[in-house]
Amino acid sequence: MPTDYPCLSSEDYLGAKKQLVLSAKLTNALRTLSRQQGGTLFMTLLAAFKTLLYRYTGEEDIIVGTPVAGRNQVKTEKLMGCFLNSLAMRSDLSGNPTFMQLLHRVSQVVQQAYAHQDIPFEKVLEKLDLDRSQSHSPVFDVMLNLLNIPQQPLELSGLNLTPLELLEPDSQFSMTLYVEEHGSELNLILLYRQALFAPERMVCLLNQFQYLLEQMVANPEKPIKSYSLVTPESSSLLPDQSVALPEPEYEPVTNLFASWVKSTPEHPAICQGDRTWSYRELSASAEAIAQVLRSKGIDQGEPVAVCGSRSFGLIASMLGILLNGSVLLTIDQNLPQQRQQLILQEAKAKYLLYVGNQPSADEWIGESVEIINVAEDTGQAIEATIANLQPIELPAINPEDAAYIFFTSGTTGVPKGVLGVHKGLSHFLNWQRQTFDVGQNDRIAQLTGLSFDAVLRDIFLPLTSGATLCLLEATADLSSSYILPWLERKRISLLHTVPSLAQSWLVDIPADVSLRELRRVFFTGEPLTDQLITRWREAFPEVGEIINFYGPTETTMVKFYYRVPGDNLLTGVQPIGYPQPSTQGLILGENNQLCGIGEPGQIVIRTPFRSLGYINTSEENQQKFVQNPERDDQKDLLYYTGDRGRYRPDGSIEILGRIDHQVKIRGVRIEPGEIEVVLNQHPAVGQTLILAHEITPGDKRLIAYVILNQGEVCTKHELRDFVKQRLPNFMIPSAFMMLDAFPLTPNGKVDHRALPVADLTQSEPDKDIVAPRDQLERELTKIWEKVLGIQSIGIRDNFFDLGGNSLLAVSLIAKIQKTFDKNLSLATLFQEASTIEQLANILRQEAWFAPKSSIIPIQPSGSKNPFFFIHSIRHCKKLAPYLGSDQPCYCLSIFRLMELYKQKIGHLQLGDIAEQFIKDIRTVKPNGPYLLGVYCGDSRIAFEIAQQLQAQGEKVGLLAFIDVIWEPRKLGLDFYWHNFRQFGFSYLLYKVKKRIEFMKRKLILHTKTIRGKFYSRTSSPVPKYFQDVNLLNNYYQFVRDYIPQVYPGKITLFLCSEWLSRNPAKLKKIADKGLEMHEIPGYHQNIFEEPQILVLAEKLKACLDQAQQH
Repeated sequence: MPTDYPCLSSEDYLGAKKQLVLSAKLTNALRTLSRQQGGTLFMTLLAAFKTLLYRYTGEEDIIVGTPVAGRNQVKTEKLMGCFLNSLAMRSDLSGNPTFMQLLHRVSQVVQQAYAHQDIPFEKVLEKLDLDRSQSHSPVFDVMLNLLNIPQQPLELSGLNLTPLELLEPDSQFSMTLYVEEHGSELNLILLYRQALFAPERMVCLLNQFQYLLEQMVANPEKPIKSYSLVTPESSSLLPDQSVALPEPEYEPVTNLFASWVKSTPEHPAICQGDRTWSYRELSASAEAIAQVLRSKGIDQGEPVAVCGSRSFGLIASMLGILLNGSVLLTIDQNLPQQRQQLILQEAKAKYLLYVGNQPSADEWIGESVEIINVAEDTGQAIEATIANLQPIELPAINPEDAAYIFFTSGTTGVPKGVLGVHKGLSHFLNWQRQTFDVGQNDRIAQLTGLSFDAVLRDIFLPLTSGATLCLLEATADLSSSYILPWLERKRISLLHTVPSLAQSWLVDIPADVSLRELRRVFFTGEPLTDQLITRWREAFPEVGEIINFYGPTETTMVKFYYRVPGDNLLTGVQPIGYPQPSTQGLILGENNQLCGIGEPGQIVIRTPFRSLGYINTSEENQQKFVQNPERDDQKDLLYYTGDRGRYRPDGSIEILGRIDHQVKIRGVRIEPGEIEVVLNQHPAVGQTLILAHEITPGDKRLIAYVILNQGEVCTKHELRDFVKQRLPNFMIPSAFMMLDAFPLTPNGKVDHRALPVADLTQSEPDKDIVAPRDQLERELTKIWEKVLGIQSIGIRDNFFDLGGNSLLAVSLIAKIQKTFDKNLSLATLFQEASTIEQLANILRQEAWFAPKSSIIPIQPSGSKNPFFFIHSIRHCKKLAPYLGSDQPCYCLSIFRLMELYKQKIGHLQLGDIAEQFIKDIRTVKPNGPYLLGVYCGDSRIAFEIAQQLQAQGEKVGLLAFIDVIWEPRKLGLDFYWHNFRQFGFSYLLYKVKKRIEFMKRKLILHTKTIRGKFYSRTSSPVPKYFQDVNLLNNYYQFVRDYIPQVYPGKITLFLCSEWLSRNPAKLKKIADKGLEMHEIPGYHQNIFEEPQILVLAEKLKACLDQAQQH
């Protein structure tokens, strides 16, 4: 059953009731019909109820449950207790049977079910072994219960028992219909789950059931599809297609524009950047272009194409084509060459206005059509003879004249051209202007691409209303970081957009953007959900009304609208609402009969203000545009949209999906058959099937299932490139699945459910993945994986080959800008840098810096697992080059981390510091094995990092202690005497020198500590160098307080010759898998100097290499 609300939670069983009494006349007729057919009243009611469910769902295999008392044996008659059992009544409604035929089928099912009523329902479930769900009952979720037990007062030992009705009963099933026999009448009680169905919907359902029963007893031999569900109560809410629709005349857009030129010539017509054109200036440029077209002998009604960048010249060209009486054909310059050629060929265009500089890649256009170049900024046609042009009278435009051609996806592999008419365009613009009070003070944004008819709405609504059309800059993108401040800056008052684009804007909203000037937002092209509306209102509480638009290109843009209420927002997808004047929204069933409220059917649009149909496809026109059978008028046509919908109880319309395989991707209609035709043209391809897969709500991706010809070899990337050369980006599949054969159903059709599910979380494996080589590339890879929902992306993988699209590109650019604080345009991704490697190169040119982190990349490039070194940057920089250019090396800075946490440093422990280090480590390498190293007094923090990683299930491949001080203690004379005898007099001089340096540092440290404490006791701000000392003292306190536990791994100790005499006994005790020792010649203070560091690096490198092999 189609529900009114999204799927309920597993615990929401709260029910509600609606009742209806069937008259004695109808009740008697039902009993008579039942007796005549040798059945029971229950069988008749069940057959009728299943008919109603069939009409609501379209399912031919329907199961309805019913309870039985379980007292059909004598021994249970007088026993107290509940012996109820449930029976599942399954019926086949295929073949559009008459009601009498269905009643016979149902009767047989009921008799068989009662013959086996002793089998407990639980046993049936055990045998079926079905997947269980807490949100609905297994086998059936709708029940019918005929209560034919007389309701008599119950007495027990002198007590009179009165039944009380529950005010809020639970509903175990989605819906249960109780039928009580009350003398000569039947009382219908419908119990339903409030979380699924609206009360007014249930009232309609009961009325329809009664109306269905009345028709069935009157004519039981009719097919079940022929009975009407348009009840007398609802008929006034639904359209009557037998009445003539009014057809008032509207001025064409050229006349409406001219009237504003005359009345407000200096009012701004267009603005872009800091430039503005008045209505007078735009008119002059458009008329000049029209004169050029007229001088070339271009006849009225002849198609003229326009292509180029978003600019004043583009708007002037579009207007000039209409002023000349020509048919406007817009071509997006970003479409593949073959697609552009196909459009020009199908439209039979001989002339093209090219606005702006024509790229060398577009030189082919001159071979197909005559090009007239138009300047972007002036809108002037660059013609040698323009100065000599004599004014020519432009033709009058008739409302019935053709106005434009836009192409939609076609099943044959060739896009379908829709021929629009002036009166249809004017009808829509006039309605929107009047309904939403569009006027001179409005500023309207133009965001739509040239490929879609909605661009006419964006451009001509302001220009026929005296308002100002606001153009984005030619190179601007639609990312939130650009578009939202632009809307604010330009004081946009009316905005048209698609829900998925608006959703992408809400990911990252720039500060100080309120859009308070935006008084109306019109959503169109995709289902509009309550979640988006709620998020939009939370983000921009000062924005005005939200309206949901609906209408296909074939009936001129928008034909239905729904004003979203400020309160009492409907749950789920919003309705498309009500039709415009002179328009009817018909929901028709399979037999072209008007559907009742709640009954799904195809949305069919009836209006005289539609397009003139498809060009070059008379057969398609006959299928989609059908004469209204209720009227003898050949011009009264019905357009079959292919969308599935139903009437709501208030007469408005909501969409339920498609009746065919057509899909919408980011608001664009796509026929999968067109992609299949293109793929089948590849010489290696035998068969293809294109399906849409919804990854997350609102995010649909195209999947191509391909069977290659025997003996042929072809990679997925070759197929993608083949399609990319022929189809727009929005029609390129996100994934290609190679199959040996398609799974088939028993009747020989492709079994879509049995097709393998494309794993869009993994990049396709038919080429080697090049891993990121430094922190910048790793950061970018993380962003790509998050945006695309794909793992294992290589730095040379193309964003669009991985399923990226324009909306995901907007999200990607926004995240890159936020992460790196760099301004990148969307064009960068489309034109220059569609791989991580290319993007990284551009960011490096802009002096890229890493996000704030405790990790400092010392040597980020290399193919090996990174080595994380915990100590000073100075020591890490000395060591890294000796480990080899292929060994990435990062420094974990205690000072950097302490700086990030200085406000709460007094409340942290060493474990907290280690935990934060691990978070930063995972930004570079999300999973183990990890290679850790530490020098001198930071050994305890490194030890705790390793402990936590092991506890998290990660492998620590190496824990290298380099001359660590694990047990700080005073060194006696015996220690120095031993080393003096071993290293000689030079050792003594070296130690004296280092001792003097140490005492000097200690004195400075104590001085700063004392002065830092002084500052902390006053209101004076603490200078940064005193803050650092305090942080360092806090860190030393962490180290002293730390109590190490046994480490479940091995510790590799690199010990200088000076310290060999210090027995690391405690280290051996806490290393569960032993202590591996390596001697490094030299002293503690000089092992990072040559030649000692050469030995250290050689031995450490050997340990790193060994760890990377395991």
